[in-house]
Amino acid sequence: MLELSRDACPPPPGPLVCPPGAISDNEPACADEYVDNTNGGCNSDPNVFTNLPCGTDVAVCGTYGNYLFQGGQYRDTDWYQITVTQNETLTWCVEGEAPTLAAILDGTGGCAGLSALDVQVGNTRQQFCCTANVGPGTYWLFVSTQGFTGVPCGSKYVAHLTGHNCPNQCHALAIQCPEDHPAIGYAGYNLPFALCNVGTCADSFRVSIADLYGWGGPLHTTVFLNPGQCDTFYVNFVVPVPCDPGTLNIVKFIASAVGDPSVIDSCQTRLICTGTTPVQFSDLSAEPGRGTVDVSWQAAIEGGTVFRVFRSGLRFGDYQPVSEEIQKTTGRTYHFVDQGLKPSTEYFYKIGYLESSKWRYSEMFRVITPAAVFAINRIAPNPTSGFTRIDYEIPRGGQVNLDLFNLQGEKVRRLLDVRKEAGSGSATWDGRNDRGESLPAGAYFMRLVADGRMLTRRIVIIH
Repeated sequence: MLELSRDACPPPPGPLVCPPGAISDNEPACADEYVDNTNGGCNSDPNVFTNLPCGTDVAVCGTYGNYLFQGGQYRDTDWYQITVTQNETLTWCVEGEAPTLAAILDGTGGCAGLSALDVQVGNTRQQFCCTANVGPGTYWLFVSTQGFTGVPCGSKYVAHLTGHNCPNQCHALAIQCPEDHPAIGYAGYNLPFALCNVGTCADSFRVSIADLYGWGGPLHTTVFLNPGQCDTFYVNFVVPVPCDPGTLNIVKFIASAVGDPSVIDSCQTRLICTGTTPVQFSDLSAEPGRGTVDVSWQAAIEGGTVFRVFRSGLRFGDYQPVSEEIQKTTGRTYHFVDQGLKPSTEYFYKIGYLESSKWRYSEMFRVITPAAVFAINRIAPNPTSGFTRIDYEIPRGGQVNLDLFNLQGEKVRRLLDVRKEAGSGSATWDGRNDRGESLPAGAYFMRLVADGRMLTRRIVIIH
């Protein structure tokens, strides 16, 4: 006789319980027409996050769900922020009462430069994990439902963050000086220095700059850096006396934490005299921007002198004029903006002045334009009644696609399908789909894809 047997089905899981000591998302349960002002992250305006502390195992208990807003389907997204001060391996494990999506995001570049380090999904009451190896910077831990419908507001999830260990030391500071710099008498130099706050106890630092042979200085400046942040700063160092060609001067940079002199680091660079110019330059500076360099200087003589800005791609290369001749009848301050420059590129400048019908030059000064980021920088106007402009930026050249999707995830318009160089670009949209039909009012999503990365921004049509 054939005997059949059947194992009993396992009992359904009990309600999800928050572990003792878990951090709450402190957010009210979502509802129709809900606006998240607690921890909606980059989806909120302004952007808001829940900060998480360091620790061996940080537990979080929150709620999520789906709701209607102005006729569209939305999901409650929760964003948690951490600041990392050392190399770490982060693990973000989540279990929810609904199909759940979780991610570890790099927020060092802000919402405009957001990038995903790991994205995972899990079924109802299934714990799953995201993992990422990270360095110093700002990171966001993301939780939401997988879809936009079917999950009641107030549904629970529990998450655990491991690997975000508290640093063993309270501080670490690093300063890097500029390379050797040519100098002339009666001139000013915009000397760059890099400073990194590798710790957690201070956010303001005093930097003293002094030379060993009495050409100029001492100077002092105060700079501000968040824990884990590095940046480049500039100081104008003036040589107010003539100097003999070939002589050297040592300029020393000393950085210390305000209120804690034990946090200290120093470095030094050399100024190498190449002669003296009869026109005294001071406050000579070049500030790099997005595709621009803002050049300014001050002359000792008010009016009368004819100036011109010259640029080269090499330190000892061929310097070509990038400005027209500049002359003032009054005033000593001069200013010129060099435009159309490439990102992450080194440029060298000189200020030329006419003397006896011949061009003579200031010392060379060097700048590096900032790197391009992967971002949709602006959608304007937004909301729009039918026409808008999208400004974007890509860090590397290659294929660029820009598409518009409705809330059902259907592509309704392709705006860009081109190859572009690294840097900034723009596209326009007339409020129509690929068939030339005007789209109905409501929310849509603009998606930028380039270099294997994807970024989405919300846009609203009104009529």
